[in-house]
Amino acid sequence: MILTNCYLTASEVEISMFSKVAVLIPILLLLLYTKIDLFLYKNIWWVMIYVCVLQIVTDKRNLGEHILFFAPIALYLPYYKFILVKQKSLLFYILIIYLLECSICIWEYQSHTNLFYQISDEYQRFRSTGIWGHPLNNAMLVSVFMLFVLLSKISTKLKFILFALGFYTLFSFNARASIVMTLFSSFICFIINRKRTIYYLRKHLYIIPVIIILSIIFFSYLNNSDLGGKLFDSESRNLQDNSAQARLGALMILNNLTFEEWLFGFKAYEVLLKNTEFGFIESGTLIMLFKYGLVAAIPVLFILFKTLFVFMRDIEVKNRWILIIHIFVIGSTSPSFVNLFIWVFIYLFYTALFLSTQYISKKSRFYKLCFQ
Repeated sequence: MILTNCYLTASEVEISMFSKVAVLIPILLLLLYTKIDLFLYKNIWWVMIYVCVLQIVTDKRNLGEHILFFAPIALYLPYYKFILVKQKSLLFYILIIYLLECSICIWEYQSHTNLFYQISDEYQRFRSTGIWGHPLNNAMLVSVFMLFVLLSKISTKLKFILFALGFYTLFSFNARASIVMTLFSSFICFIINRKRTIYYLRKHLYIIPVIIILSIIFFSYLNNSDLGGKLFDSESRNLQDNSAQARLGALMILNNLTFEEWLFGFKAYEVLLKNTEFGFIESGTLIMLFKYGLVAAIPVLFILFKTLFVFMRDIEVKNRWILIIHIFVIGSTSPSFVNLFIWVFIYLFYTALFLSTQYISKKSRFYKLCFQ
């Protein structure tokens, strides 16, 4: 799936519909072969039907797009829950994917060469595109994986290494919202789990000065290089960059919506994009509102939220709220929120870090490396 995504983003093929079909068919065939209930997550199927009916009633022509967003999610979840979860090597492969992503992004930034997906520079600031195409796609998945790592049961040393690597990588995307939200959500997680944090720091007092020194060195480097990107650039701090202006412009569209558009969205979403100053909308929630309208966007967002909350039951409730709010806030600042493979990988990360670990042999070298 990753290799397919890399190829499609590197080519000039229209990837939206093809990639969704490509990731759906193998799983559908596998579920049919193993006789697992395809309608286990009935709420997702009902929301899909509801949205499709609304599309027909409001005379829109993008039924295939909606079906190929909801159907794969509804099919992937039982596949993860009953089949993939039993794969002892799942966590190993996910860690390899994460390390591969970070390595490619850092290499791209250092060499100023995009390996798969090409993107134009803004203010002569290079942005890595990694294995997931657009920088905002990469930033969202890296950020979410970092929070999963913090909340998982893997060893603290490995958490520190993976988190530090991911945090450095985030700056190569020049994704301001993802960086800020990652820092904020991580801080809240430490506060909520302060007893465990304090207990660990008391046993390893040397960690505190090491973190302080490394933080000073890193932020000094950010301030004196272009790696700091929008967070350290005076023009982007004043929200004068194209990304911020595109989001503000999308908010301005709300002021001109008619009552019918508020309820049912735009009949011609592509025409709306052409009429915007920058030709794109960098907000997943606004994209849903403009495409579906409130009568569909609210149920869709609710079922996405509820499905995440129920599926991730192995995470403590308070931590689960922080994680899901983190996903939705970043989604409100990024179009990646409405990309199918983003959701596929979010659930995959959770399955690897929280569910499949029970099947790893405690005597294996990999288990000792990750959990001891």
